[in-house]
Amino acid sequence: MSRAVYIVLALGLTGATACGSSGTQCATGSEGCEGVCVDVRSDRENCGACGASCEAGEWCEDSACTSCPESETRCGFECVDTSADREHCGGCDQACGDGEVCVEGACTVFCPEGTTDCDGVCVDTRVDPAHCGSCDIECDASVMCLEGECSFTCPGGMTDCDGACVDLRVDPGHCGDCVTACEADQVCSGGECLVRCPGDLTDCDGSCFDTGVDPEHCGGCETACGVDEVCAEGECTLLCPTGLLECDGACFDTDVDPEHCGGCDTACADDDVCAEGECVLSCPSGLEECDRSCVDTDIDPGHCGDCDTTCAAGEVCMGGECGVSCPSGLAECSGVCVDTDWDPDNCGGCGRPCLVDEVCAGGECALSCPGDLEVCFGVCVDTLWNPNNCGGCGFRCLGGQVCSEGACGMACSGDLAECHGTCVDTSWDPENCGACDTSCPPGMDCVEGDCSWDCPPGLTECDGSCTDIDYDPANCGACGEACADDEACVDRACTPLGSRVLRSCHEILDAGRSTGSGVYTIDPDGEGAGDAPFSAYCDMTTSGGGWTLTYKIRNNIDAGRNPWWNIVMPGSGTAFPTTLDFPVGDFQGPTIAERNELFTETGATEWRASTRRGAAVVFDMVSSYRGDGGRGFRCFATGTCSNATQTCSTAPTDGRVIANTLGGPIAAGGSGYVCDVGWTDCDFCVDWSGVRTDACAGCDPSREVRYAGDSSISITDTATFYWVR
Repeated sequence: MSRAVYIVLALGLTGATACGSSGTQCATGSEGCEGVCVDVRSDRENCGACGASCEAGEWCEDSACTSCPESETRCGFECVDTSADREHCGGCDQACGDGEVCVEGACTVFCPEGTTDCDGVCVDTRVDPAHCGSCDIECDASVMCLEGECSFTCPGGMTDCDGACVDLRVDPGHCGDCVTACEADQVCSGGECLVRCPGDLTDCDGSCFDTGVDPEHCGGCETACGVDEVCAEGECTLLCPTGLLECDGACFDTDVDPEHCGGCDTACADDDVCAEGECVLSCPSGLEECDRSCVDTDIDPGHCGDCDTTCAAGEVCMGGECGVSCPSGLAECSGVCVDTDWDPDNCGGCGRPCLVDEVCAGGECALSCPGDLEVCFGVCVDTLWNPNNCGGCGFRCLGGQVCSEGACGMACSGDLAECHGTCVDTSWDPENCGACDTSCPPGMDCVEGDCSWDCPPGLTECDGSCTDIDYDPANCGACGEACADDEACVDRACTPLGSRVLRSCHEILDAGRSTGSGVYTIDPDGEGAGDAPFSAYCDMTTSGGGWTLTYKIRNNIDAGRNPWWNIVMPGSGTAFPTTLDFPVGDFQGPTIAERNELFTETGATEWRASTRRGAAVVFDMVSSYRGDGGRGFRCFATGTCSNATQTCSTAPTDGRVIANTLGGPIAAGGSGYVCDVGWTDCDFCVDWSGVRTDACAGCDPSREVRYAGDSSISITDTATFYWVR
């Protein structure tokens, strides 16, 4: 589509009571045509001169009749190529759906590089068994698709010997390799032919098995356990999901089950309910009785929102509603949980595919995997511990087995623990800290089996909170070292309160010297050093307070002015704003270098954008994201960049929305990707900043709240104020 957006200037009469008649002078750019002042720069009937009318399909711009190029069509005020434009595909206002592109005037599914459109679904024909090599070439159930070809592949621990999968460790016909067969009176154990099975192993048709743990020979030869069972001490035992207990061959939640309350067969009385593993007369506050079980319908997937609503498989219950939620470390991309650190189709963020010959490593596309990791079907994996690729790509461990040091087995080696088929070190794994499924909360790491705070640089963990011991009066210089009521903490020392000028609004608040939001004197480089103190506006209440106002921008700048980013980014060179009044011009505030100096000298770690309509806040968002994507937010507040972007941040929690009456998909209390669409070198380009539910800058507007930008975002009666803390 052409980037040119032709704007028709609709100018009314300017100050004349009878333009063009009785000697009245028309305004600059207008002429008197038949007694009426008209703007000959844009009037189709009087283009460049009275009576000079434009032809059908033309309009008047800069006093000349003009039209769209032959290959383009005018849709509204735009010239677009309807053969390729997603919003006008085949004709004006014929928009393509999500995930589609416009090709030769028709909407079609867009598949990332490396995938193929098969009947409207994007598939990787390199590994898809239903479309192996090309669409509709389906592999047999016993084979896999590898590099676009149907290949016979044995499961983990097994080897292909002339088309048969055998275990070379115990198979007497293929003992140690495909060609070695044991004698009739020998058995195979550990890949060697022996006269008898060693130790406590049992001879089952020439193969040696531990019938105490082997699920195929549990308690005796040929006694196989079910698919949801494991073999323990020679007996098949039901394997219950985490949080459930096996009672008489079934799995129960003994926290809420009235027939097994607190333990198997511990039944509550008929008029009692089970709450948190105890029989009680009624459910505690916050829990609801559902069939004599006390449940939290805000989070219980079996009773989500009410007793009768069960979430579907793969969904969780959040706030009483079922939805897709991903475990810590995974991101939701189009309804699927993926690891954007390693997923080649969503590398570093949703919808960011790597090239066919690349892999995703640490959120970046690369030609090879780091360290000892191996490429398996486009993903970097550790074949020493991965149960789906144990010892090599495609070698999947059987049910009940784990992968330990590249071999499938019934137990993990050394100090590792088995968590859902994977051997993990619970001393350091934040998803299994101290025990399986014990996840550390955001901001905490696993250290020797305990979740510990992982504070940002410059902050110290004190009693479960990250604090700046340089200025915290409750922890001045060290945790628990509190200053007196008439002292402030400055540079790790308790200092008597008085006329000392502090560095920032946050420091004033921490020192107990706040008298509410308003104008304060601050000295970012420290009293008596370098630059003189100056006045700044401090917000001492919103989201904990301590915010210093650095910049403000109107959102009514004409989208036809070029370029918006270059207009608003550099700064006017004026002082830091001291009021919440709208800027007199398009923007108000110091240069980008001065904003960056304040940000650096005060040690700020957060920035904020609040959009106001008069005195009312209609949108407010906080972030501490420091990456390159979606950096306009941080640029305006902190002066840390100079170039426009058309990108988003890397995580759906980067922008934390604290107020929103503009509408859109993210309400107050929610979060999203911080995104920007900005230009520096094109004519009539629209620019804005927003927060999205996906990481696709400039894509589907229904997934975004646009809170700052030119007139294209249609909130021209607002201004956006930027802050740091």
